[in-house]
Amino acid sequence: MAIFDLFRRPKPGDPEAMRARLEGAMAKRRLRGWNPPLENINALVASGGPRLLARSRELVVTNGYAANACEAFAANLVGDGIKPSSLIGDADLRDQVQKLWLAWTDEADADGLTDFYGLQAMIAREMFVAGECFVRLRPRRAEDGLLVPLQLQLLQSEMLPFEKTETDPNGNRIRCGIEFDLIGRRVAYHFRRRHPGDSTDQRVAVPETVRVPAEEVLHIYRPIDAGQIRGLPHVAPAMVRLFLLDQYDDAELDRKKTAAMFAGFITKTAPEDPMMGEGEADLDGAALAAAVEQDLDVKSGFDLVRFNAGVSAPPQGRNQSDSAEGVQRNRGGETKWAPLLILGPISDRA
Repeated sequence: MAIFDLFRRPKPGDPEAMRARLEGAMAKRRLRGWNPPLENINALVASGGPRLLARSRELVVTNGYAANACEAFAANLVGDGIKPSSLIGDADLRDQVQKLWLAWTDEADADGLTDFYGLQAMIAREMFVAGECFVRLRPRRAEDGLLVPLQLQLLQSEMLPFEKTETDPNGNRIRCGIEFDLIGRRVAYHFRRRHPGDSTDQRVAVPETVRVPAEEVLHIYRPIDAGQIRGLPHVAPAMVRLFLLDQYDDAELDRKKTAAMFAGFITKTAPEDPMMGEGEADLDGAALAAAVEQDLDVKSGFDLVRFNAGVSAPPQGRNQSDSAEGVQRNRGGETKWAPLLILGPISDRA
């Protein structure tokens, strides 16, 4: 029976089954250096949120892959805009409401940059870049001349300070800029009066905060953990890889550019005489010859020992066609041509 025991499935509760389930908790050689801290998501956001947000914004602006992914995310989330329709039974009243709604969408943006559907696209991009977006409801006066005395103001994640964590005199707790009452309900948001990175706005020397009631604010984000109070950039899991991949592609292009400048190397046993018609040495002891030659005229007594060998040889694991493919894919991402380019080359997918 001993030989059949090798193929017997361990029963639930057996030590063998327990070891199989808890393999990820082992501390053997392969996993000895893997000791992540057991921190709450809110503690991680409070400590690393500002730097993570800054890097995410830079990637979406400067990295073609991240920019293309952001546009693809917004296009799939809202497209041309989510258009609501009235369900009122009265046809005349429904028509009036629909006309008033369409008129209001053109003046919904408090900054006057776009319409209601453009705001949706901006919110979708902020969701990807920052992981969250704030919409402040701004009531207007009758003399402002609006059809509906209400506008929407988009506030970026930086407008709510991550570092503002304290206890209010009334006993409420302020965590990452959000004020909670004694039973954990959101009662207010403490927004900055101006963007901390906008050097053109000098209205306030120090970014002071203003308390805005929670019923006047829409906090749009996707929580991934229980009790999470702030959003995380959607690009966070791929941030380091995107940064290193961008540097790799840059270095690959520079390597190809440098390799293209070399036609060959001419050597001579006694290199005292000019080999390529260079003139006298300058004060630094350097003699220069023409950098671009149509043909390499190897004269008698000289040897052409290497012609573009080694300099332009591709590194192991990636050939020239792979490099070109990566450059073309990145170029497509920068110009927003093909949303599927963010998924990687076809050969990488089953």
